[in-house]
Amino acid sequence: MTESKASKSYMVLPSKAFYEELNSEVTVKVEQQWEKIKDLILQYPKVKDICDKLKRNLDSMDIKPQSDLINKKRCYDLNYWLLEEVSNKLNIKEDHPDFYDIIDKIHIVWKDINNGLIYKSNICMPDSTLMDMEVLKQFKELFDYVEDYKTNLVEAIYRTSSACEKNIGYLNRIIPMYYANKSFCTNPETNICNKYIDNYEEYDPKNIGKYLKWTDVFWKIMMYPCYQKVIKISLSAQTQPQRVDVKYRAPKKVETSVVAPLPISEPYVQDQVTKESKNSPTNHFLIILIVFTLGQLLAFLLLYKKTHDAHQRKNKKKTWNNDFHEDVLLIGDTDSLQSDNSQDSSYILQYQSF
Repeated sequence: MTESKASKSYMVLPSKAFYEELNSEVTVKVEQQWEKIKDLILQYPKVKDICDKLKRNLDSMDIKPQSDLINKKRCYDLNYWLLEEVSNKLNIKEDHPDFYDIIDKIHIVWKDINNGLIYKSNICMPDSTLMDMEVLKQFKELFDYVEDYKTNLVEAIYRTSSACEKNIGYLNRIIPMYYANKSFCTNPETNICNKYIDNYEEYDPKNIGKYLKWTDVFWKIMMYPCYQKVIKISLSAQTQPQRVDVKYRAPKKVETSVVAPLPISEPYVQDQVTKESKNSPTNHFLIILIVFTLGQLLAFLLLYKKTHDAHQRKNKKKTWNNDFHEDVLLIGDTDSLQSDNSQDSSYILQYQSF
C-alpha cells in the first residue's frame, strides 16, 4: 500500500462517521405517534423528533450489521447519543428532576421499535444504568479509540513520522485514558467497560510497535522528538492512579459501582454494599492469616494428642510393672504421680514451642 492510498483510509475515522450519521436529520417522515408516551410528548414536543430519529438509527443498524465488536460498541454510542440528544434538544441537564424519567419513557419506545425491526440481526437494547455524562463521555472517547484502532494502525505503519506529529495532542489524552481504565476494563466482574468492549488489552497503544520494524523504531526515536514525547507519555500513564468507581442507575435511585481490581488497594464493591471488600488485598491478607492460625491450632492439637497418648502408654506400662502396688499408687502415692505429670507437661511445652 502506498502512502497516498493509506492516507485515504484514515481521512474519516469510522467512529466519527457513525456518530455523525446518528445525529443527521431524518429525511423520511415517521408516521408513528408514540402513543405510549403521548403525555410526555405533550409536555416536551421535541421528544417526538427524538423518537423519530431513534427509530431511523435503529433501523439503520438493523440493516447494516457490523462485527460483534463494532455492534456492541455502537450500541453504547446509541445509548450515549440518546442522553446527549435529550439534553441538547430539551435544553435540560442530567441533574434536572425530569431528565432520567424522560430517558426511561423513551426506552419504552426503544423496546417497541426493536420488536418491529425487519431483520433483528443486531438488537441494541436501551441501557437504563448509564449516568454521569462526564464519565460517559470519557468512555465514549475510549471506545472510539478501540473502534478506530485498525485505522490508526494503518496510519502509524505507513506515515509513522507525520502521524506522530499530527496526533500528539490526541495521544497525550488517549494513552493516559487507556491505562487509567485498564484494570477496570479487564476486571472479570461485568461493568460499563467490558460490557461493550471485549479483549481490552488487544488495544494497548504499545502493541502498535509489533507491526513496525524495531530498527526503524529505534532510529526514529533517536531522530524525532515526537517519538520521545510518546514514550514519556506512555511511561507516565502506566504509573498513574487507576479508575476504581463508576456510577450507575437503578430504578428510582442512584447506586455507585466501585470496582477495585486486584493490583489496587481500594475497597471492592459490586452492585450491593454486602459485597464490599470482596477482593481487596486486605481480605486476602486476612484469609492467609486465618489459614495460618488454623494450621498452628491443628499442629498443636496433633502434638497434644501424640503426647497425651504417650503419657497414657507410660502410665499403663508403669501400672503393668507395679500391679502389686496398684492400691498404693491410686490412693497413697500422690506426690510421685504429680512429679511424673510435671515432667510430661514440660515435654508437651517443648514440642509446642518447636
